[in-house]
Amino acid sequence: MENKWLTIQSFEKNQNLLELLNKLLIHFKLTEKGLDDKMSNEEIEESKKALTNFLKKLNLQIHGIESGKDTLTGIDLRSRRLIRNFMEARRGGTKFKSDLFKSSPSKVLEMMNSTNNDEKSELINSLTELRGLLEEHVAMDAQDLIGEI
Repeated sequence: MENKWLTIQSFEKNQNLLELLNKLLIHFKLTEKGLDDKMSNEEIEESKKALTNFLKKLNLQIHGIESGKDTLTGIDLRSRRLIRNFMEARRGGTKFKSDLFKSSPSKVLEMMNSTNNDEKSELINSLTELRGLLEEHVAMDAQDLIGEI
């Protein structure tokens, strides 16, 4: 039962992260086109803050693993799986080609508040690919919860 509970928590946490990513992607895409996104500054800043926290933790864990430290101690199995999926996606190089996967989450953090159009475009690409990775992870959680239909 504990494994199911962890899967439920992972599913919920990643669904919330997907919601935040979608808000930011809508905001960035519309503002890139010069359109009003109708979102409050508080909503955008809250989404940026949550995504920044996620990316900082991810960056720290990846850096720790790559430097030979066991930074996954104390992290639940579903979160470990997401981190490993991210690292596999970086090594694979065929599906994920944005700066997030070519470089690191810290690169995306640097672009988050940029006004440079090229960086904004790359930020959108990076967040779109992150959303794809998270959607795959959420799909695995859902399959674990309800089985194959």
